[in-house]
Amino acid sequence: MAGKENMAIANPVFTTAMRSVGMLAMAGNPLALDFARKLHLDTMFPMEPLTDFNHGFDVSGSHIPYIALALPVECRHCLLNLYVKRNRFTNVLELASGYTPRGIELARKGIRYVGGDIPIVSEAVAKLAEPYLRDTPGKADYVSLDVTNRSSMLKAADLCGGEMVLISSGLFSYLQKAELRALFENVREILALHGGSWITFDCAEDALQKLCARIAGCNLSLLDTFLKRYDQDLSDASGLRIKVEDLETIKGLMREAGLKIEPFRMNAYGLELGTEHLMSAETNDALRRGLEELEAWKITALAESSSGSSRGSHPHQTVSPGAHMELQDGILTVSLRGRIDSMSAPDVLEVWKKTLEEAGVVDGRKSVKELHIQCEDLAYISSAGLRVLLMMLKRSSARTLRMSGVTRNVREIFYNTGFDHMMDFT
Repeated sequence: MAGKENMAIANPVFTTAMRSVGMLAMAGNPLALDFARKLHLDTMFPMEPLTDFNHGFDVSGSHIPYIALALPVECRHCLLNLYVKRNRFTNVLELASGYTPRGIELARKGIRYVGGDIPIVSEAVAKLAEPYLRDTPGKADYVSLDVTNRSSMLKAADLCGGEMVLISSGLFSYLQKAELRALFENVREILALHGGSWITFDCAEDALQKLCARIAGCNLSLLDTFLKRYDQDLSDASGLRIKVEDLETIKGLMREAGLKIEPFRMNAYGLELGTEHLMSAETNDALRRGLEELEAWKITALAESSSGSSRGSHPHQTVSPGAHMELQDGILTVSLRGRIDSMSAPDVLEVWKKTLEEAGVVDGRKSVKELHIQCEDLAYISSAGLRVLLMMLKRSSARTLRMSGVTRNVREIFYNTGFDHMMDFT
């Protein structure tokens, strides 16, 4: 199993999960505050609930109040909790759950909860939540999950059990088109097997950010620039960028996967916010009116005949994922197999490190002149896998990746991400 460092490198979006729990802590959520302190996020944020509406920091001569960062995270968290409770759902599966304390909050209400995320996150939050779940045994679990990985998704759904509601927020912007397609097909299969629906707030993310910036009196452009810089614009040291698909494209991909979208307005009646005491009555009313205008999506599975051949574009796992590498005469040959996604990409990274180490390589830029990537047994590669390939390329003196045996499905992923310009296909 890859170490924490490799998991973080291959999946840098886990820093966004830490940012979210830190902001929820600032909003006054006591569980999030405990999580954030134990995760040592005090270097990122003030680890105390906000006491002043205008308290913040200056960027480029302009002021950003912390509430502009904390409020959208708190509203999203509390609105989804309220929706689950109001509709009396008994089984909840959260996709890309992050370090949220939602599992504890719902378990205390007698609701079965399964939170799924990459191992570095799910393992940490399971330890953080364990002391709080002793009085509600069997009500909450945290599992390793890649939303594009059919096996991990089905296992999480089976663990949740029975008819369920899937929930997610802030997920779509981290996935390229092939990953979105795989996610939607996996959700379609889960809903067909178990029944229920998927509630996502992703479609309202931009509107919520604008609303909260307006409420906080913060310049939206400045705030957006700060957040993009903080999250490195969905990139990392490897330089990989993910193109954020527009909502119309996302709707089309959902229809292709056999999913039906039902937009609905969020009902903010009864919503309790930890930051409410910081606002004037007028500001609080404006916030709640704005929240009532936000649109979420309820997604259900269409009849089997409607999705037809959707599973054909998303190959099942038939080969154990991994990689074999050999360095000889300055040529690094990499044989990839199975699905290289957010859970298996760190293992590929570890193989690369060990291969160079065993060859006595200190600086790959001097010792690795060519990279040959053999893809005959590669069924799928996600952005995490692309990130590892790009890192290998940058830490060599090669100008391109020489690719062989690339299947049509995998080649489409390379083209859709713009990754193909770094490759020579044979």
